Amino acid sequence: KAFQIYLETGILNVNRKGKLVYNDNKDMQKIADKKITIGKRADLNNQFFRSSWEANYARYLNYMIKHQIPTKDGIIIRWEYEPDEFEFVKIKRGNRYYKPDFKVFYSDGSYEYHEVKGYYDKTSLTKLKRFRKYFPHLSLIMIDSEWFKANKHLKNIIKHWE
Repeated sequence: KAFQIYLETGILNVNRKGKLVYNDNKDMQKIADKKITIGKRADLNNQFFRSSWEANYARYLNYMIKHQIPTKDGIIIRWEYEPDEFEFVKIKRGNRYYKPDFKVFYSDGSYEYHEVKGYYDKTSLTKLKRFRKYFPHLSLIMIDSEWFKANKHLKNIIKHWE
């Protein structure tokens, strides 16, 4: 091994050829294979993100706030990264908790949750289904590959886009 990166979920190894290897968790291996950048971003106040897509979405939110560009839901005034964790109390086994990526606040006092997803595995789909079942009064917006394809022009507008 050339070196190791210590994460909350375990150790991500980087071999001598620069390939990321994580053998303890299939999801982490997918991340390693896709070369998704996990870590802090200097341009985002040294905030930790689990992927380059999450970091880019935070940059997008900052851009929308700075320029006060209205969205279909209103004007975004601030956001928080993974501030809330939801428990599925009635679930006895499997995924009992879910933490959406972003909590986005609007100028009218409302807020909604935004989840950035590059791919939907069985675990992700279960968490999303349970969230919608147990918290139907909360809004959850999915930011997926279609959103990034539709907004690929942002890399030419927003600084530090990865």
